[in-house]
Amino acid sequence: MFVKTSEPTKEVVNKELLMFIRFHMNVKEIKCPLKWWPKHESLFLVMAFLARQILGIVGSQIAIERIFLIGWNFYKFEEMSLIIKLFK
Repeated sequence: MFVKTSEPTKEVVNKELLMFIRFHMNVKEIKCPLKWWPKHESLFLVMAFLARQILGIVGSQIAIERIFLIGWNFYKFEEMSLIIKLFK
């Protein structure tokens, strides 16, 4: 597991990115990034951290948040229409 000891410098990130670009990857392994990253995270510490952040996003969260937002907007609309009726 990646333990954050200090912020990586721009130089370290650039070197790691170049190493990642030049790294020979097995096409079969790349098909499943969830399996590939744990095996190679020690080589690419910064990129492994970013991959964990991105791959850790639950796909259903986006849809759920959208539903709550729509529900909240509907609630506020109803609330505002009730307030307007009270002042008439």
